Amino acid sequence: MTIYQSWAYLYALQFHPIYRIESDQWIRKIKTVGIENFIQSTDLFSEYFLKNKELIDRWRIEFELWIADKNCEGLKKIVTCLDYNYPKEFWKIKNPPLIIFIKGHLSLSKQKFISVVGSRDIRPYSSDWLDENLMNFLRDNVVGVCSGGARGVDIKSHQICVRLKRPTLVLLPSGLEQIYPLELKVWEESVIAYGGAFVSEYSPQTMIRK
Repeated sequence: MTIYQSWAYLYALQFHPIYRIESDQWIRKIKTVGIENFIQSTDLFSEYFLKNKELIDRWRIEFELWIADKNCEGLKKIVTCLDYNYPKEFWKIKNPPLIIFIKGHLSLSKQKFISVVGSRDIRPYSSDWLDENLMNFLRDNVVGVCSGGARGVDIKSHQICVRLKRPTLVLLPSGLEQIYPLELKVWEESVIAYGGAFVSEYSPQTMIRK
């Protein structure tokens, strides 16, 4: 099995309708036997892989093409739950992402972050508070910001990180080639230039949907 097949297999487990319906059952199996044993298990592997071979092959091709296309400086990465830098805290989530797509320089296991989340309709008071307090906090501490890319407080927090030339981690509700909201595209180069990254649990071409 190629590395791209492994990624596609894990992604199928993560997002295939069967996985969503039976997600608790699959995660219980994975947590019980361990992810490596789960992948190596002939019975469990055959049960899922053979049932979804066509879907997995399609994703394998998409992942292979995405990594190969304009991957300057190795900015495009796929981190799976088998990798050493997979965030172990994710296993505390009910249905953790088994595969994560990253565009940027960031290693999820080395950088410290604070999370900043707030209203999409940012008020002047909140904006001023961020300019003063978040700015000062980031100046005084070796941390970055981890947040969604939503309009308002989230984007403002990323902007402050960029102004300070600090790493910022943007979690997307869409694929990395379909960045949403569009305002984030303006900041993409700067986020990556200062050691940050865009992260998604969705395949690169996945569009935003409610």
